[in-house]
Amino acid sequence: EGRPLQGNYPLSRDALQCTPSTSMGVTYGCTFPGHKAYELINEYWQRRKQLLQYREDDFELNGWLSRVADTYSSSSQWYIDKIEPLLDYHAKPILRLEKELRNELARIYYQVEDEVR
Repeated sequence: EGRPLQGNYPLSRDALQCTPSTSMGVTYGCTFPGHKAYELINEYWQRRKQLLQYREDDFELNGWLSRVADTYSSSSQWYIDKIEPLLDYHAKPILRLEKELRNELARIYYQVEDEVR
């Protein structure tokens, strides 16, 4: 979990070369090496919290994920068809984040590997 700076930590801001923007409680606009990975992890954490909250609050999705459906690994097809767009709505941004984070981490690790050689 990334922790929001919220502009209250001047030493951290200076060390990380950040100008905090506290939209959604996440710091963007940093320039330290690996800042994009930091931002993606923060965005992932926010999306994860949204999805967990949605799962708790939405009766349609919660019905599909009920204990009975989970225990017997079954659900009706009409119900799956009904909630599939909702799941896609939440899954697509997370899949995008996964791809971007993999690219950013590969850029960091392959760059370090090349410098060590």
